[in-house]
Amino acid sequence: MITEVTDILVIGTGSAGYCSAIEAARRGRSVLLADKGLAGKSGCTVTAEQIAAVIPGMIRGDSAEIHYRDTLEAGKGLSDPALVRIMTEEAHRCIEKLERLGALFTRNRDGKYALDPMNGHSYPRSLYYKDITGKMIIDTLKAEAERIGVGVMEDVQIISLITGDNGVSGAVGLNFRYAQPVLIRARAVVLASGGAGELFPLSTNPVQSTGDGLILALKAGAVVRDIEFYQFYPVCLVYPKTLSGFVLGISQFGRLYNSRGERFMEKHDPVRMESATRDILSQAIFREIREGQVGPHGGVYLDATGLNEEIYEEYSDAISITRKHGIDLKIDRVEVRPAGHYAIGGIKINEKTETGVPGLFSAGEVTGGIHGANRLGNNSMLDTVVFGMRAGRFAAEYAAENGGEKADMEQAIGEIKRVKTLSERGVRKYAPWQIKKRLQKIMDEKVGIIKSKDQLVSAGRELKTLEDQLREETGVSARGFFFNRSLRDYLETANLLILARAIVLASLEREESRGAHFREDYPDVVGDEEAVSLEITLEGGDPVLQKRALSGETQ
Repeated sequence: MITEVTDILVIGTGSAGYCSAIEAARRGRSVLLADKGLAGKSGCTVTAEQIAAVIPGMIRGDSAEIHYRDTLEAGKGLSDPALVRIMTEEAHRCIEKLERLGALFTRNRDGKYALDPMNGHSYPRSLYYKDITGKMIIDTLKAEAERIGVGVMEDVQIISLITGDNGVSGAVGLNFRYAQPVLIRARAVVLASGGAGELFPLSTNPVQSTGDGLILALKAGAVVRDIEFYQFYPVCLVYPKTLSGFVLGISQFGRLYNSRGERFMEKHDPVRMESATRDILSQAIFREIREGQVGPHGGVYLDATGLNEEIYEEYSDAISITRKHGIDLKIDRVEVRPAGHYAIGGIKINEKTETGVPGLFSAGEVTGGIHGANRLGNNSMLDTVVFGMRAGRFAAEYAAENGGEKADMEQAIGEIKRVKTLSERGVRKYAPWQIKKRLQKIMDEKVGIIKSKDQLVSAGRELKTLEDQLREETGVSARGFFFNRSLRDYLETANLLILARAIVLASLEREESRGAHFREDYPDVVGDEEAVSLEITLEGGDPVLQKRALSGETQ
């Protein structure tokens, strides 16, 4: 067994994780980053194109206050006003910090930032660097973390947090590269592990996005809020498989057709057509799919031929990438459909990113409460930076004053024995990937873009059956820990099943349509004065729901 000792363990190496690690290390704490893939490459940050922030003096009339109001409006009454205030007011200072580390943002000839508009934002406030903003930020943060001596463990999946009467004292993981279990003793832990795109058969997320952080938090005693809200990107490639989930922003200028050749947006949004909002587009495409009006790969058709050359120039990178895979968007119709994009709900935190479990902090997509019922474009990147930095700061303060409790070895050994037993299961009736595929189909058809009571109840029963089949009838074909894909699939699928059941529970309880949550049998939204946040905890391994009224929260 590999043993590591550190002041702060950060789980995840996207922008939230790296920002946390750097801030904590600058405050004199030893920091260890853990990622179940390659550092800086297994999260969503590298694909981000822009980051929203109000920079004083850049746009006449714009302000952090207006950004705050825009974000609350998008959240439809469910955002935590205190968290939104922090995000919007600290935005420009966080941008300045990134620049001091070496980040570059495109500027105009007058030296001011080039700022793009984005739906839902009252003013242009999205900064960017070419179309590789996320990669630029990750490269900057990774270089700084290496420079100041932040430790990194790659190919390590954290399977359990070690908890006791005084909170978190470390974690247990599997190092698939060295085929060893890992015990990490830590005074504080930051969860920055991203979302759960693998709940759905098509996702814009990397395959590592399996909701692990959410389940780690729940099992440690934390609360997850508003998990029924999941954002879909409406127009993503279905085929070829090598590009499945690839976002096609050019779709707003193109035309969508079903298999009968009907331009179906004419009946769903005849004014805005393909420029409709993401939720309207996603629902329209899903209805066509549900009615079977699809191509051979299960998608509708995007026709982006015959557009102005200026548009093709704007999307030259997408055109170049798709050409390398045998598609020419200037000539070919392509099959598209909505893909899982962003988990809006997540771990409940306070202004210090504390989760309610002593020593456990959280930042980035794994958290909830900031975006409410729907997320403004480019706010997610800002969220990861602002709250990543805060998590590092407050985790460092906690570690300086608390912690040092000896990790519960009995708890750690129990977890290691559990996964070792799993790795020795051998072949059984099902393989983990088969259970996962069935889970994704259920979520896609019954718990995704359009929901109803009958479908949700059916999904709940089917997911419980899958959970039983995973536990009783599913094998792990390979032995040992060395890059054991089958074992990893088993552990991830177990997490996804708990999360899926929690989403079903919350979706059934929310008898309204608000933000990214649409109930076909409850198409209206209740008044904001009646708005509630739905909070999930675990009891005996099962998700349990509580409602919390929000009318008392001041804005």
